[in-house]
Amino acid sequence: MIVALAIWTLARLLGVELTVGNGQDAGHVSAADVVVTAPLAGLVGLGAWAQRARRRADRFWPAVGGTALAISIIGPIWLADGLACVVLIGMHVAVGLVLITGFTRRSPRPARQQSH
Repeated sequence: MIVALAIWTLARLLGVELTVGNGQDAGHVSAADVVVTAPLAGLVGLGAWAQRARRRADRFWPAVGGTALAISIIGPIWLADGLACVVLIGMHVAVGLVLITGFTRRSPRPARQQSH
């Protein structure tokens, strides 16, 4: 959440309007949106990770996290234009990388077999 909020703050300081949608359906991405959405993504990821934590999550999680990240980027590509699109994709990638690396590091590693 902190990395996403830092990106949002930097974008706003640089004058980038984080607008999604078109015409009357257009809306602004607020700090509250960032503060709610990033941890929500983490909770969803935690649920998926917990399902596999006992069964080789160290290999499972990067694939699932990477797939979820790729799917999440569809939103900004579809709903935002110009710099807003670039910033929003950057937020998605930053949060995704934090979650993917965080859950991968916490995944139980299989015991190594000692060869004789």
